[in-house]
Amino acid sequence: NTITVVYIPGGPGDNSIGVADPRPSADYNLILTDPRGGGCNVDSRLQSNDITSDKISSDIVQLIAQLGLTNYVVHG
Repeated sequence: NTITVVYIPGGPGDNSIGVADPRPSADYNLILTDPRGGGCNVDSRLQSNDITSDKISSDIVQLIAQLGLTNYVVHG
């Protein structure tokens, strides 16, 4: 079972989607994410209370659940 790395970029304001593949090898799956309000998730309707650590972490938990990941590492 291949491991999946869920990558969370630094911040504030950093993104990962659309950058060159940062993996040193292709021995694992990689999911690049952009947080609410950043990168591909820019939305002028978002308010500051929509972009909190709790909500961003909840987004990642939901992503993992929706993909049914069981062998993963969250890195960021």
